[in-house]
Amino acid sequence: MRHRLLSFLSSLARGAFCAALRTFVTGLVVGVGAMVILRYMGVPVPTPLELLHKLESISRLARILT
Repeated sequence: MRHRLLSFLSSLARGAFCAALRTFVTGLVVGVGAMVILRYMGVPVPTPLELLHKLESISRLARILT
């Protein structure tokens, strides 16, 4: 009985991890592809460091407002 429960939880965790990993990789590929296409079209796209700086500013503003 205990072995079945452990096996079920293990397979559930493995499935959730695989789904999260697939989602992350797909999002990364789509994001990089969109960035490349936008740069090719001449749209000014911020660098990853600029994006992190903007997100940091937003989180600071949220902390101040709450």
